[in-house]
Amino acid sequence: TRKIKAGEEAYLGMINEARVHTERGRLLEFDASRHGWGEFAAFMGVEPPPPGTPFPHPRSKRARTNEESLESNPVRGTFVLFLQCVMHVANYCAVAVALRALAGAAWSLLVRPGGPGPLAERLADALAACPVVAVLGDLEPEEALGAARALADAGVRVVEVPLDSRRPEECIAALSRGLPAGVIVGSCSVRTEGDVAAAAAAGAALASSPHADGSLIRLTKRRGMLSLPGVCTPSEAAAALRHGADALGVFPAERMRPEALAAWRQSLPPDVPLLVSWAGEHQALGEYSALGVSGFRLAGEALRVGGSATEVRARVRELVG
Repeated sequence: TRKIKAGEEAYLGMINEARVHTERGRLLEFDASRHGWGEFAAFMGVEPPPPGTPFPHPRSKRARTNEESLESNPVRGTFVLFLQCVMHVANYCAVAVALRALAGAAWSLLVRPGGPGPLAERLADALAACPVVAVLGDLEPEEALGAARALADAGVRVVEVPLDSRRPEECIAALSRGLPAGVIVGSCSVRTEGDVAAAAAAGAALASSPHADGSLIRLTKRRGMLSLPGVCTPSEAAAALRHGADALGVFPAERMRPEALAAWRQSLPPDVPLLVSWAGEHQALGEYSALGVSGFRLAGEALRVGGSATEVRARVRELVG
């Protein structure tokens, strides 16, 4: 609006300046709505055209361009308008592709700048201290906090709350406030962008998904959380890492025998944590540990959550050694 007003003022100022500096009789202020051939011919000192000669109006309210040759030829004018539309669409697509490329470059530079961030290092340290990610069940916030404290006392450093439980956001918030600073509180069963937003708003530091969705991984990273997608093939694992995943969860492990896992684990970067989880009962944890698996995602029932810290610690040692 300011630019338009400034332009109008400059235009009116130019007209004023012409009035001031032009000698009387040498300036014609022509108004096409009131004047015609007679006034124009008299000012120019020439004979007016024959009566009935239409006065040109190259620009009208219905005109689409300033070119009389296009306005007088509808076919040509329509074709030129079509070409202009095509050029605008092509420019838009070119700008969109360029912006996407720039966003990808910025993502590579800012999200994974050459090594894991502090939160990823915390995850690696937590799994090195205790190779267990405890998945709590459908608990009330007070129950979840009590169970998580018992797990923390037993040495478990990563705890997840399922988003399909009764009050997941309240449970995550309670655990984030009530657990020691060294414990990573995460969310699991993250399937949609809404789940990512809910987990981040509740204070989760990790988002675990049963599948590898590039858009969810990128959104998780933008919200400042660790991303732990579920994968079951080397291709899924490579794609998840390309999108920025911090760790990988082999799920369901029933479809991945230890021998098969050993074959494609070698194709992954050695510093990427690899966890194993089962859709049903866990199996042969010792065999997977011998292959260099970083840890196991285990349900609270398998860890006998609800007992004392001593009982939970004994169960953890029984399972993972």
